[in-house]
Amino acid sequence: MKKILLISVLALTMSACASSVPGGSFKLPNINGTTFDSSVDAKNQPVFIAFMATYCGYCKMSVPQVVEISKTYGPKGLKVIGIFANESKDEPAEYAKNYGVTYDVLYNGGEISQNFNVNGVPHFVLLDKNHNIVKMWSGYNPKHNFAEEINKVL
Repeated sequence: MKKILLISVLALTMSACASSVPGGSFKLPNINGTTFDSSVDAKNQPVFIAFMATYCGYCKMSVPQVVEISKTYGPKGLKVIGIFANESKDEPAEYAKNYGVTYDVLYNGGEISQNFNVNGVPHFVLLDKNHNIVKMWSGYNPKHNFAEEINKVL
């Protein structure tokens, strides 16, 4: 009986870890009222994630860069998303409206942020078509070399 319990606990632990680590899939609510499921909405697509906060001045400064990435590389197959830790869509929706965000904006992303080891915002993550981490950038820098890395995964 102890072996069965131990095996059951181990199996549950492994399945929980597998779904919550980078390279696995995730689901988050979108400000547009839908649910973003990376295994469906970005299946076989590289993904560029911008972890943001509504109160962050550097995040606001980086929005034009991310919008440009979405406009330039979205038609080529790159899925661009912004993730906020907010539990409600209100502030991220207002943020998206005020700053001209044209890509998917997801919220309630605190756990996902932890899984990607986000310690500050803005924080950017590029995933390949299998959703494995290719590159991570921390902080705002208009000279981040996003294009070079994005071109490698397209």
